[in-house]
Amino acid sequence: LDGEEISLESSYFILDAEEVPFSAANKDTPFTLPMNKALTILVKGDTLSDGAHKIGLGFVAQGLGNLAFEVTDLISTT
Repeated sequence: LDGEEISLESSYFILDAEEVPFSAANKDTPFTLPMNKALTILVKGDTLSDGAHKIGLGFVAQGLGNLAFEVTDLISTT
């Protein structure tokens, strides 16, 4: 987040109202996203200020290898 690494222990997937910590995903118990489902990513302990923030995410996709992407989102309270 904004160039700073966030710990796996404070990061969660929320799918169908269930919070799954990033740290729970591994080779033996991968996290899978069903088609046509919305996914929320939650980071506990951080509050973002108004303005633009860079969000980067990297992961290993079975059969594809290492993947990563970065987006910029704008936080506004108005």
